[in-house]
Amino acid sequence: MQDDQVPDPTNPWGHFASFHIQRSARAMALTMAIELEAFDLRPSEATILCMIDRNPGISQASISKMIATRRPNISPITRELHRRGLIERGTLVGRNLGWSVTEPGKITSQRINAIVRRNERQMLDALPPAMREGFMEALRSCGVSFLDRLRKLKPDISLTLE
Repeated sequence: MQDDQVPDPTNPWGHFASFHIQRSARAMALTMAIELEAFDLRPSEATILCMIDRNPGISQASISKMIATRRPNISPITRELHRRGLIERGTLVGRNLGWSVTEPGKITSQRINAIVRRNERQMLDALPPAMREGFMEALRSCGVSFLDRLRKLKPDISLTLE
């Protein structure tokens, strides 16, 4: 905080970095959700569509590990994306069929990625150029630190930051 900025005395959390990180993340997530309405997709569906586009033949088990959720949570999303013609069953991966995007899925994924890049640019443009690299490194470091702590608190948790 700069010397000329007075903290809001009504906000007991305003001086915590975690408060501002969470508030920014919520604003970004809501912005993304609103922009995804044009595709009639929820953020979870868009994430999985783009993940399949980037990893053709990926299994639901691999998707669930990459986004740190349980495999049964992936099934309704892939079923809906398949119903809408955005993904199709692909090759056999172990005992599971992998997923691939269809041509409409590829076009939708490219448009979603453009939105993500635009939002990312907006976030980084809010920072002075000299701070951007350090900002990203600080976020990564915080993520790793909290993931380590989380694993100590709950050893059976299956989260990754990859």
